[in-house]
Amino acid sequence: MQAKSVLVIVLLVSLALAVIGLVLGIICGKNARRLLPGWIFPVIYLVAVGVVYFVGKRASVNIGPILVWEMLLQTSEFLLAFFAGYGFGIKPPQAVQSQVHTFSRLALLLVLIAAASGDVIILRLGNAVSQLGILQSKKYEPQKNKDCPENLKSIYNAINLYSQDWDALPPFEKWLDNEELTSKIRQNEWLHCPEVSNRHDEKYGYAFNDKVSALKLGGKHLNELPDAVKTPLLYDSRDISKSAHDSFSSLPRPGRHGGRNNVLYLDGHVEAVNP
Repeated sequence: MQAKSVLVIVLLVSLALAVIGLVLGIICGKNARRLLPGWIFPVIYLVAVGVVYFVGKRASVNIGPILVWEMLLQTSEFLLAFFAGYGFGIKPPQAVQSQVHTFSRLALLLVLIAAASGDVIILRLGNAVSQLGILQSKKYEPQKNKDCPENLKSIYNAINLYSQDWDALPPFEKWLDNEELTSKIRQNEWLHCPEVSNRHDEKYGYAFNDKVSALKLGGKHLNELPDAVKTPLLYDSRDISKSAHDSFSSLPRPGRHGGRNNVLYLDGHVEAVNP
């Protein structure tokens, strides 16, 4: 599916939510026995958006920050349409009728502006389509996932040499600016995941596991460490900035490579895992 088709779908969803909100607002307005005080609308709006933001923030690790922002936008559109419908549906006293209708028209105008421009802006941001998962292949095809594991294995060789020199893993802070490590990586292209980078830009796509940062080896090789076969070292990450790191919490969802993500473990093997 093309990005243009994705945009059309999201705009249609926005329009549907606006229509539903407007209809529900009109129904509630017609059944209202009295005009609600004006302060209650911004309170409802702020509480609802606050709840969505709080829930979305907690879920952002799994669904991505851009989709959280999209949730907030859709919530705003629905609420504004509902308020507009309420204003049109209720029969206020003649003295305030024009004010209520002016408020309703303004709310509808804001809904239209948000639907027409907000979604376009959001979906044109770098990771929006990939976070939606629409362009990702649902079937994992190993033959199409070769370059990324090779990159990770090349970086592993450099980390292994570093660990022999220092009897420890490199610290996660600015790990790709650590000359003791990067001097052992022959090609800069190996530092960039081919699914997010042209390998000559500032997009990287790999994160370092904080939990093994500067880990002392005690004279052991990496593959001799306890649970080395199960302990992630580097992995595909939603954070595509240089020297990304976290506690193995930023795997792209859905997976970057046909629905899966590549994870390099301490013993040196790479697995394509489901997020």
